[in-house]
Amino acid sequence: MSSVEVVVVDSDQVKLTWNEVSCWDRQGLQPRYEILLVDAHSLAVAVNLSTNSSPPAWLYALHAYTAYTVRVRYANEHGTAPYSYPVNLTTLPARAYHLYLLIYFTNIDCDVGHMQWLNVTGGEGLTPPLPQCIAPSHK
Repeated sequence: MSSVEVVVVDSDQVKLTWNEVSCWDRQGLQPRYEILLVDAHSLAVAVNLSTNSSPPAWLYALHAYTAYTVRVRYANEHGTAPYSYPVNLTTLPARAYHLYLLIYFTNIDCDVGHMQWLNVTGGEGLTPPLPQCIAPSHK
């Protein structure tokens, strides 16, 4: 098996693609691909699956910001080919959630405050806009 490519999609999922074995090379037999994903630090097998479907394969429920090694091999009823060369990958860090306390005023004199929690996702430094206090009109 050659040319295994990995696209890290998120903190817990990756997309694998590889070159399929040609019909000629597999002699018309139904292909099966075996995927082995190993945690690079603990060497524990994270995913060991077999699929009859063509690439791509999606691997879910992985740990955030974790290094893995993935290998793919072809198999049929006569045996299995050697695994591909290992491909190293690291999942993305977990998404950051920032929590802000927004205080806003509802009466015209701006002396009655209310609080509201806002859950803002995204990068660093995001600050929700504060509503403007409208000054009372004097007659």
